[in-house]
Amino acid sequence: DLDPQVRSTITEALVSPDAPYEDSEVRLALGRATKRALERFSQQIMRAIEDAQAKKDAGLEAQLMAEYLDVKRKIKEFTVSYDEA
Repeated sequence: DLDPQVRSTITEALVSPDAPYEDSEVRLALGRATKRALERFSQQIMRAIEDAQAKKDAGLEAQLMAEYLDVKRKIKEFTVSYDEA
């Protein structure tokens, strides 16, 4: 779910005949925001992994490591596909 203001700005930029932003500017801003969100999420997972290690919860640590690696893979895929566009 997008913030209502962000959604409104994107909609305006994409449908307005006199859009205040170029399509490429919107795509660039969305790409950067998505990458930053994924990176913040991976940092949160890393903190959770550290907590699981401190609590000696190997099962939770393994689950979080799998999630962390999945997020890192998604960041890499996103960066590669975004750079190609």
